[in-house]
Amino acid sequence: MNINFSHIGFIPLQANIFFSVLIFFITGIAFQANNYSIKTILIILIIGLLISIAKKNLNTILKNSVLLLSSFFCGGYLYQIQQNKFENFRKLTNDKTFNITGTIKDIIKLEHSRFKKKIIFNVREIHEIKSGSVYKENILIQIYTNTYKNIQIDNTIKIENLFFKSFNNNTYIDHLTKDNIATSLFESKFTNQFISQKKFSFPRWINKIKNYIFLNIKLKTCQESFALFSSIFLGNTKNCSQKLMTEYRDFFQLWGLSHYLARAGLHMLIIIFLWSTLISSLKINFRLQQTILLMLIIIYYLLSWASIPFLRSLSMFLLYKTCIILNLQINSLHLLNVACFLMIAISPMQIFSLDFQLSFGLTYALIFLSISKQKNKISTNY
Repeated sequence: MNINFSHIGFIPLQANIFFSVLIFFITGIAFQANNYSIKTILIILIIGLLISIAKKNLNTILKNSVLLLSSFFCGGYLYQIQQNKFENFRKLTNDKTFNITGTIKDIIKLEHSRFKKKIIFNVREIHEIKSGSVYKENILIQIYTNTYKNIQIDNTIKIENLFFKSFNNNTYIDHLTKDNIATSLFESKFTNQFISQKKFSFPRWINKIKNYIFLNIKLKTCQESFALFSSIFLGNTKNCSQKLMTEYRDFFQLWGLSHYLARAGLHMLIIIFLWSTLISSLKINFRLQQTILLMLIIIYYLLSWASIPFLRSLSMFLLYKTCIILNLQINSLHLLNVACFLMIAISPMQIFSLDFQLSFGLTYALIFLSISKQKNKISTNY
C-alpha cells in the first residue's frame, strides 16, 4: 500500500488542502470579527505559506492561492451576514413595543422561580404599535414566560404588546448570536391569538415523547441519580436542582473531573459501545447492523438535548458510519474537517465559544498525534 505524506510533516497530502481551507475560513471570520485592516499583509503571508508547502508548480500554487483566499473572504462574509442580520433586528426593535406573528419552534421547561418555560419563536412579521409600521422578518427570538397553555410546537400565533428591551451586555448578545437567536424577552404573561396549526408535526411529536420519557425517569429515580443521568446522558441541566448540580460540580472539581458532568464524546462512545455489543450478537448482515446502530443514535439525539461537544461527536459518528455503509474510504481528519466546517458555516460565531474551541481543538490534537505515531511506525518498518 502506498501512503503519501505532505510537506507539512505528519498531515496526509490528501487532507492537506481541505484542512488549509478550514484554517483560512476560520481566519477570515476572526479577522472580520476584529475589524483588522491588514489584508495585504495577510495575502503576502498566505502566498508565502503556499509557496512553502505546495509543489514547485505555478499552476498548483495559483489554484491553491485562489482556493484559500476565497475561503478566507467567504468566512469573513458569512460572519458579517450573521452579525448584520441580528444587529439590524435589534436596532429596529430595541426599546419598542410590537405585535409579532410567527411560529413556535420549541418549548423548553425550566426549573426557575419566575419563569417556567422558554419558547423559541420564529418571527415572520412584526407590527410596531406606536408608528403602525409593519416589517417582514425571518428570525428566531426566545421568550421566557409562564404562559404556555394551548401553545404547542409548530403553532402559528400572534403575540400582542411585546416590549423589546435593549441589552448592553455584549457577552450575552454574542452568546445569543452564537445560537442564532436575535434577542431574549422576559414576559411572565402575554396575550396571543391562535392563527393556525399543522395537523401533524414531527418536531411536536418528538418533543412530546422526549418530555414524557424525561418526566417518567424523573418520577422513578431519586433526585441525585436523576441529576447525574440527566446531565451526563440526556444533556439537560435545566430541569435539575441547580443547588444539587453546583454541589456535584464543586465535588468533581476537587478531583479535576468536572468535565465528566458535561455530555461529550466519551458518553457517546459508552452508548455506542453498549448498543454495538448488543447488535453484534444478532446474526444479521454487517451493513444492516451498522444501519440499525445509526438509526438508534439518531433516535438518541432526537430524544435528548444537544450541546456543541455532543454535536461534534454525533456528526463525526454519522459521517463515519455512512462511509462504512456506503463502503467509502475513511479518513478521520477529513471527517473532523467536514463536521467543523458545517458547524461554523451554520453559525460563524461558534469559533469564539470556549466549548467549541476545546471540543474541536482536543479532537484535532488527538488525530494529529495518531497520524504522527502512524508515520513514525511506517518509517520504522521501512
